[in-house]
Amino acid sequence: MEKLDKLFLNIKFEIKKAFKKMGVNVHENDIIHNPAKQKVYSLNLPLSEIKRLIKIDWEPMSYQRGFVSDDKFVEGIGMTIIGGPGYEHREIPPISLRVFNKERQQITNTKLEVENIIAECLDGLQRVVSAIDRLFDNRFKFSKGTVIYGDKGEVIKLEGKNFTDLELSHPKLFEERYNRNTVTTKLYYNITDDEARELFSLVLNNTNKMTAHIIRAASQYDIATVVRLLVRLNWSPEFYNGKDFLHNHYNLKRLAMFSGTTLPDKTKEFDFVSFDNKSLDQEETVAKMFSYFIQQKTNSSTLDKLYANLDFESDIPGFSEFKSSIEEFDDVVTISRKGKEKLSKWQLIKIYTLFENLRTNGISVKSKPKFMKEILILWYELTKKKVKGMQKNQFALDSNKDSSDAIERHLSELLKEVLRDQDRFGLVRKDKRRKFSKDDMEQKLRLQDYKCVNCDEDLLIEDMVGGHGIMHAYGGNTDIENCKAIHNECNKSDHFLKSAWQRIKISV
Repeated sequence: MEKLDKLFLNIKFEIKKAFKKMGVNVHENDIIHNPAKQKVYSLNLPLSEIKRLIKIDWEPMSYQRGFVSDDKFVEGIGMTIIGGPGYEHREIPPISLRVFNKERQQITNTKLEVENIIAECLDGLQRVVSAIDRLFDNRFKFSKGTVIYGDKGEVIKLEGKNFTDLELSHPKLFEERYNRNTVTTKLYYNITDDEARELFSLVLNNTNKMTAHIIRAASQYDIATVVRLLVRLNWSPEFYNGKDFLHNHYNLKRLAMFSGTTLPDKTKEFDFVSFDNKSLDQEETVAKMFSYFIQQKTNSSTLDKLYANLDFESDIPGFSEFKSSIEEFDDVVTISRKGKEKLSKWQLIKIYTLFENLRTNGISVKSKPKFMKEILILWYELTKKKVKGMQKNQFALDSNKDSSDAIERHLSELLKEVLRDQDRFGLVRKDKRRKFSKDDMEQKLRLQDYKCVNCDEDLLIEDMVGGHGIMHAYGGNTDIENCKAIHNECNKSDHFLKSAWQRIKISV
């Protein structure tokens, strides 16, 4: 028993040191230990102290989705804090913090930067932390008719004001009711990532209110991290600034399809899609795209297995290939489409499966704006197609579903129509042969009088490559007629690609 007591006392000292690193002094006697749980402690913290905490990740990407609560909820928290009429019996809901035994580097959700942290918020972001931030925000105002009573029963009108206004007009009252108000803080000391995931999914949150993907995505494994970064890099364009984001050995580019504008109420208006990420719908869509890419399945059980595969922590099989595919599809979705019809999550995943099937079979999108325009027209046509004895045809019935069966049925219908008239959809079939034969290249070199087609300098056989006059991606054949003998460096240059298109009239 003495050994246990000594262990618990040592842990209290460690928690005390952790809070000191976070900028707040606490006394070990104020840290309450749950005798039945070695890693579970609690501490009452004043609201003012909570706001001062540093080196804490309030929005860890594994568990939190950013602030999603509305003004009514924020006002309720505010009235609870300052004792508004009808709120005198209410307490501020507790928060749960995961405290580490030492600082750790972590990609934070707020800045999307690798930072040294000593704790992260497992639960309570929406109910307390973000709400308090909003209460001091100039954009938040208490609603019409909102009042509180002073210590002598006087009526204090809060309509059109926020906490800063109240602090300035009634400093003593604000001191008593805000700065002296405490929040019960559950402390989970030095728990593992898996324990934190289980705690978040099964204990702290009502799983009936969480989507399957919120529970699935609560992990630090690479498969979860790269998917969320592909979506969330867009949340901080000033950080991204046109550069790739390195995570382990992956070079991640933001997916522009999820770009948008942050509105004054901290919600986001998206440029290309009609759905947000509050319930991780955007991340689930990307996860389904990846799942389809590697195994042609998108159902929940397949995603569960995908996210539970610990081998993915060090290397994600097929991710490099998927990255090329999703980046090309990202261009298809976004080029010349800003301000036009926004895509639903069901449309996005199904159009991706169509795109990937075309790509796999050597068919390239020559005109991206044309492709998207005609696909959406076709989508509407297939939805409105009359079928005898049915109020809605099967395509229409499947339009708001993304089950594997619904995706396959849509894919079959879309492919049938697209392959029937490839020109309508701006498509071109690629030559299966990517590289020119040695004989073709040497023959072309002789026809060019041993000169590079780009720089017109002397060209030796050992220094040359075979370049496509009409680019392979745009339907250029890999034959002698389309072969250009060229220096390897010249072939890599944008100059050559641009000038080639200017010199050659193409008809696809």
